[in-house]
Amino acid sequence: MVRQISTLCAICFFSFSGCISTYFKTPNDMYKTSATIYADDGTEKKGELTIQFETGFDPESITLFHKETGETEKLNMKSIKYYKINKSSYFPKKMDLDLNGKYYFLFVERLTNENSRIQLYELHQLYKSTATGEERKLYFISLPTFSE
Repeated sequence: MVRQISTLCAICFFSFSGCISTYFKTPNDMYKTSATIYADDGTEKKGELTIQFETGFDPESITLFHKETGETEKLNMKSIKYYKINKSSYFPKKMDLDLNGKYYFLFVERLTNENSRIQLYELHQLYKSTATGEERKLYFISLPTFSE
């Protein structure tokens, strides 16, 4: 009987823990990934970051889950200076990818150091429109004071 109960507990644990997953596919498609957010007002916030711009969800905000309080905070893109995961920094940039005059805020990884005279950024995207899951990386050069 004890063995059956412990087996049942193990099945329940693995079933429920499988439902709570985290992932980082691109800087614009992640779910509950540990990160630090640096806001324009100088504040830092740590938690589990969710951004789902590539999947068509809210293109104006991201969410940060705070484990210690169990609360989720919705943050406006325009209030974020950048976020950091491990040693990589991701900055919001206003971009017109299709050259049609429509600008979107997307996070790009800065590849140069902070004090460089010209900044190099990478936009990593995964496309779900092809059976092979096409992937592309675009590179952009910007002056440190430009938002686009």
